[in-house]
Amino acid sequence: MEELKGISLMQYLDGDDFTRRKYNRNGARTTESLIIEALNAWIASVGVCGNFHADVHAGNLFVLDNGMLAFIDFGSVGEISPKTKRSLEDLARCLPMNDWRGAARALVGMGAIMGTDAEAYAMIDPLARDLQDLTERVDSLVQDMILMDVNVTTASIGAIAEGGVSAAGMPPPQLNSLDIAERANRLVLDVVDIGEKRGLRFPREFALLIKQMLYFDRFVQELAPELDVFTDDRVNKQLT
Repeated sequence: MEELKGISLMQYLDGDDFTRRKYNRNGARTTESLIIEALNAWIASVGVCGNFHADVHAGNLFVLDNGMLAFIDFGSVGEISPKTKRSLEDLARCLPMNDWRGAARALVGMGAIMGTDAEAYAMIDPLARDLQDLTERVDSLVQDMILMDVNVTTASIGAIAEGGVSAAGMPPPQLNSLDIAERANRLVLDVVDIGEKRGLRFPREFALLIKQMLYFDRFVQELAPELDVFTDDRVNKQLT
């Protein structure tokens, strides 16, 4: 290791950060395939190693000049237990199929419900109904945000501005940015309320995993919006 004015240099990498590379959709390597390769590598680290990079923002993911991917800065690393891993697999399988009861069972199996085993399992059906309602509302909100030309991943209540759609593509009269902001705010409050009512308590590693998935979702929204990672067969959805 070479010391350069207080900087520890283990290996120099020639390349750009992830978001600066955009490949032709018809080329040998597409932006979609690059995102999938990065996602599969990260999923493999979760499944095979049990430890994972816990800060996969664009600055920590490089595309080298030789085309290889490089994850850098492992200052934040998460660890996943076998129990959480199995539950996440079940959750990933159930959600795309709208299997709300299966998704609720996965959350219970993760230990996300406080209380005795009997109390936790009694929450499966109510939690399944909550998941279905929340998912339908999120889907509706996302579609309206797309219609309003709002960045789905990075939008926040304060960042949604008036007049987000051109005159040629005006949304329905009842749809406006303030409406979207209010719905998003209500959704967040309802998630908190459901968590308190159902006694939800997610393991720390679950929160870290979700944070990384949001980073990948942002990559998709910005670089390959037509990619659906939940249904694309190229994405490895198995953690074992």
